[in-house]
Amino acid sequence: MRYRLYNADDYDRCCDLLRDSNMKYSFSEKSDVKLFEDIVKSESFCEDCTFVLEDGDAICGLVMFTRCRVRKFDGLLLSIFYIDEEHLSDDNVNLLVGNAVDDVMSRGVKFVCVMGEPGVFTRFGFTRARDYGILCPFYVEDDYFMARCEDGFKTRGELSYAKEFFE
Repeated sequence: MRYRLYNADDYDRCCDLLRDSNMKYSFSEKSDVKLFEDIVKSESFCEDCTFVLEDGDAICGLVMFTRCRVRKFDGLLLSIFYIDEEHLSDDNVNLLVGNAVDDVMSRGVKFVCVMGEPGVFTRFGFTRARDYGILCPFYVEDDYFMARCEDGFKTRGELSYAKEFFE
């Protein structure tokens, strides 16, 4: 298994991977693949904050961050995370997500937010976003809206992020 930075040549293989995910977001009618396609074309896309997991020449996992903001602070939202069933394991989640979050935080990002399963994301340093003053723009239980922030980060405001989630 190999973790690496996404590049434009990966686009079609990532779309193929995400077509198999059957994931829909509770606040959007978009599938993972449609959301990926829309984000890649948008201003919120961060090519240098998108990572893949490979098994040989096959892409079997993807994690994508997009730009977001709380008040005057720029951050990132972990927007898409998917590993195919054949490769889904704690080790591969750690390899893909753990490295990706560490990589983006090491670049001086103030905060990273995610909506997801606490049992998965707390092991990467995520805690309730509300504890940092970051509020979700729609209802989601506090335990499922999480953030990992640089030491001492505090704010008070609602997260704003890519319109592609809502179009």
